[in-house]
Amino acid sequence: MMGLQEAPKPVEDELASLSARAEQGDVEALLKQAERVEEQEPQRALELLERAAQVESPRAMVRLGVALQAKKTQADDLEAYRWFRKAADAKDPEAMLWVGLLVAEGRGVKAAEPAIALQWLARAEQGGLPGVAKRAAAARAKVLAQHPELAEKE
Repeated sequence: MMGLQEAPKPVEDELASLSARAEQGDVEALLKQAERVEEQEPQRALELLERAAQVESPRAMVRLGVALQAKKTQADDLEAYRWFRKAADAKDPEAMLWVGLLVAEGRGVKAAEPAIALQWLARAEQGGLPGVAKRAAAARAKVLAQHPELAEKE
């Protein structure tokens, strides 16, 4: 009879396999492990996300950037921007959205630059991901409402 604390054998095998693949640098395994530990071990989750991002995975770069910017410190915003920009340069629409949002707010950059933010948000909107496009359009509308002089240049 299995005790309450024991995991079923298939779950143990799956976790061992996941850990082994993560140790070998498998991006999907690193992302799954990060997701699995983020609540109890946020620092470990960041380390796993960074390892996945270093493998040049735009998806991992975006996940790492999201985790970093959520901490809302200037140093973390700078690092988040760096990862978002790297993924955006690799044509990731979600990263383009985040670059636009951070640039609009002046987070992770020297100062807010609404015209540049609009460019990134337009790229995100055209990136082919419906959810991202909708968020980018809303962010563009907000920037234009705050800076009506830029509407003429659109």
